[in-house]
Amino acid sequence: MKKVQGVIFDVRCGVPYFLIFHRVLNWRGWEFLKETLEPGETLLECLKRGIKEETHVKRYKIVRKLNKKHSWMWNGERVEIAQAYLVRMPMKQKINLKQKVIEHDEYKWATKEEALKLLTHTNQRKILRSVRLFR
Repeated sequence: MKKVQGVIFDVRCGVPYFLIFHRVLNWRGWEFLKETLEPGETLLECLKRGIKEETHVKRYKIVRKLNKKHSWMWNGERVEIAQAYLVRMPMKQKINLKQKVIEHDEYKWATKEEALKLLTHTNQRKILRSVRLFR
């Protein structure tokens, strides 16, 4: 199963904040946005669909690809993050978590340090540590 991941951020008063979601479907913990690739869909199309379905936000900018990919086993199946993207989204937009199947029950804009403490999985913390916003 292939997925894309969105590391969503914004900057307020010179401080970067990252959007993380509290997952309640299949397991509990904090994660970045991720979406499963559907047949015939490109990685970018999958990312855009995931942003729409999981946040209902329309204004955002895909900044660049992140050169961090990883995989894990889930219920005997290999799950692969085929591509991670850095996405800028204005924090002032209202995020709506309502979906047909509830995956997340809350979200949080967290500083890098807060997100590193909250993110459940090591591979997501590793991606966040590698993010350089200001080049």
